[in-house]
Amino acid sequence: MALAIFSQFVSVTFTVISFFGAVCLSLLGYCYKIKVKELTDSVHDPKDPEAVGNACYSAALIYLGLFFFCGCQVMANKFKSRNAISL
Repeated sequence: MALAIFSQFVSVTFTVISFFGAVCLSLLGYCYKIKVKELTDSVHDPKDPEAVGNACYSAALIYLGLFFFCGCQVMANKFKSRNAISL
């Protein structure tokens, strides 16, 4: 039994967006962890770049979970369309 909640188009779109979101947030978290000058040396920048880096990593993990969930939705839609009877 395929548990396709979303359509194929929505599943693929969310999979691609969540992949790029996870990559971008991971890179941003890494930049805050190593205290890149352009992100941490201004007056309006955060006082604790380590905490900001950890928050970026946490958000990247959420996007990664969404990536896997939507990837499963893509596979469920493929399985559902493969088993459909067409007359």
